[in-house]
Amino acid sequence: MYKMYKMFHKGAVEMRIIISENDKILGGKAAEHIAGSLNAAIKEKGGARVIFSTGASQFSMFESLLESTVEWSKVEFFHLTSISA
Repeated sequence: MYKMYKMFHKGAVEMRIIISENDKILGGKAAEHIAGSLNAAIKEKGGARVIFSTGASQFSMFESLLESTVEWSKVEFFHLTSISA
């Protein structure tokens, strides 16, 4: 179970806020949205690029995303980290 709210800011795109019972549900909803966006980009442009942030809070989303149907060979991944050398 989850609740979704739509918010708007002057001059900005729609922002959806999803409140869920646990991280598994929220990760699944995020993965569903990401997979849909990737598949749309692949269909339209033949490929897609995505950047993900670090942190344990992303694990549920990654687990759900791996189960989605995306043509991963057509996706370029970038990984954002805040660690400085």
